[in-house]
Amino acid sequence: MKLTTLQLEKHLGSRPLLSGSPADLLEQFNTLGAALAAQSPPPDPSVESRDEVADGVPVRIYKPKDASSKLPLGVYFHGGGYVVGNLDSEDAWLRIFAKNTPCVIVSADYRLGPKHKVPTMLEDCVTAYKWVCLMFTLQSHNMISR
Repeated sequence: MKLTTLQLEKHLGSRPLLSGSPADLLEQFNTLGAALAAQSPPPDPSVESRDEVADGVPVRIYKPKDASSKLPLGVYFHGGGYVVGNLDSEDAWLRIFAKNTPCVIVSADYRLGPKHKVPTMLEDCVTAYKWVCLMFTLQSHNMISR
C-alpha cells in the first residue's frame, strides 16, 4: 500500500520529527527518505533531467521535454538546516515544479555540516548560483538539450 504524506502522518500519529545529533538527524532523514522513495512512482518522463558539476558543486537540471528553449529559470537550494538533504531527496518535487510552472530548475547539492563547516555550504550555493547565471546567459537555457 502506497501512503501519501498525510496518510503517513496519520499512520504515525504525528508528522515525523527528526531529533538528536547531526549524525542522528542524517540517519533518520535517510531512513525516512528511503522508505518514501520505495513507494514513489518512477520519475515523470515528461521532465528531462541531467546532472552537471557547477565549478565543483553537483547540480541537477530539470526542464519540461516539450517546452520551448526560453523558459523562466529557478535555482533551488534544498532545506535541511545545512545538515540533511541532497539532489535525490527533492527530485520528485522539482520535477512537478518544473513541469507545472513550466520552468527550468537547477538544484544544487551543496556540502553538508557538520562534516563541512560554515560558510562552506553558503559558498557552494553562491558558486552554483553564479555558474547558473553564466551558463544560462551563454547558452540561452539550452543546457539540457546538449
